[in-house]
Amino acid sequence: MWKATLFLLVCLSAMVLLCTANEEREADLKCSERESNGICPMILSPVCGSDGVTYANKCSLCERNAKQPRGTAKVTLRHSGEC
Repeated sequence: MWKATLFLLVCLSAMVLLCTANEEREADLKCSERESNGICPMILSPVCGSDGVTYANKCSLCERNAKQPRGTAKVTLRHSGEC
């Protein structure tokens, strides 16, 4: 019984760590840059998305996510710079 409890505790801890890492990555990708009309500023500051595509800037990546149908996986920010 204690082995099962320990296993569940370890799994829960791993889930919390993974979720926290994903939240940090998404926190880096603040989509508030998009203006109310959905137009991104023309600033070249390339970012690499989790889909392996280089976007002109964070706002462009957000725009891609906003245009996707519901239920489609969102692209997250992999790193700054080109892929």
